[in-house]
Amino acid sequence: MGRGRGVIRVIVGALLLGGCAQFYWSKPNGTAEQFDRASRECARDAAPTPTAAAHGIVDERIYRACLSALGWRRPLGGFEASSRDVLSPATTHDLTRGGPAMADPTSVLLTARLELARLPAVLDGLLGDLDPADWRARPVAPEWAPVEIVCHLRDEEVEDFGARVRVALEGGSRFTPIDPERWAEERRYRDADPWEALAAFRDRRKASLAFLASVPPDRLTASVEHPRLRRLSGLDLLVAWVAHDRLHLAQLSGTLARLWATRWAPLRADYAGPIPYGAPGG
Repeated sequence: MGRGRGVIRVIVGALLLGGCAQFYWSKPNGTAEQFDRASRECARDAAPTPTAAAHGIVDERIYRACLSALGWRRPLGGFEASSRDVLSPATTHDLTRGGPAMADPTSVLLTARLELARLPAVLDGLLGDLDPADWRARPVAPEWAPVEIVCHLRDEEVEDFGARVRVALEGGSRFTPIDPERWAEERRYRDADPWEALAAFRDRRKASLAFLASVPPDRLTASVEHPRLRRLSGLDLLVAWVAHDRLHLAQLSGTLARLWATRWAPLRADYAGPIPYGAPGG
């Protein structure tokens, strides 16, 4: 499994929708509609909290045991009912051409929802007791301080990724231009209240997840012209949205590592490995 059994996963009963569900789970004379009802019931029972249930986040073992108790079985050699296994591989294989076909929209959407749901808790863990001075400290002059990174994530949530996915879904012909670097200066990110920025991001991400839960996966194949990348589909944007989270999480982690090393100098934090950004400044 790679991540261990019993961890919290996103399962769609929610996850195993309609006809594709029957490929992974079977029951004598069972129909897709029957499986969908059973899957939703089990997902509800296996959710640790009401909030988790709303996002389809459940305990994998309880979910699978519930389905088994209702008479559903996985075919021998079939995929397991977890976010990793049911959703893998994320691309289908075109046997007539011998190469990869388009990524499966259901797999991309469900996996992206799982990954996007992670970031608020990760940010809370990293920043929950950050020293007030460190919120505004830049690791080096050109780089952003933690509060600037959080403000960037807050604004990108609705003005970039959320907005552009909607353009694709609505059949729009162009994206509204954005300028995140300019926003950082004009909107005075470094002077923002970090707790307000973090709370606003958390609320916007919650709204994004609720929106994505309502999106029909097949509509994400629609694409829109982009001046640099030619065309971007809703699927492209979803994958980029998750990558954006991870890029800025890496940026934030590097900044915090540099601030930590500087705080305790001359102790040799670099024994751990190269510390990003060199000497602090700005």
